[in-house]
Amino acid sequence: MKNLIVAWVLKDEKSFEEFVPLKFVGERNLSLGFSNNINILFLQGYNLLSAQYKNSLKELGFLLHDASNLYLETEKVYLQLNRFIDYEKKCFLRWPVINKFFAGEKIVHYDGDIVFNEDPEVIAKKIEGLTFVLQGCPAFTVI
Repeated sequence: MKNLIVAWVLKDEKSFEEFVPLKFVGERNLSLGFSNNINILFLQGYNLLSAQYKNSLKELGFLLHDASNLYLETEKVYLQLNRFIDYEKKCFLRWPVINKFFAGEKIVHYDGDIVFNEDPEVIAKKIEGLTFVLQGCPAFTVI
């Protein structure tokens, strides 16, 4: 089962980290002895992150993926979603992008602002074989 966070960057890593605290979460996870074997799928703005910031996330154990081309292809298929604000559109379009990127693999999706109180690897083992969406926010979805 793949652990996964979908993210997008609108400006730079400082404003991104304030909104989606990946570095903070990764450092906290390691300090608690947790794994950071989490795929980070960037729908937009991967190129706005400095090499230093990307390397710091990789050193924490995150697996970074630039999915911007796949997102742009998917966005063209669902032009009717342009009536929504960008955030809502990306929240919807992340699902077909995830489906294409992971091609039927089992995944557990966490919103980027989840702070873990259990190792994501332990969570993945406990929910193996299930499919559900946890109601509420932030999102926690298992497919």
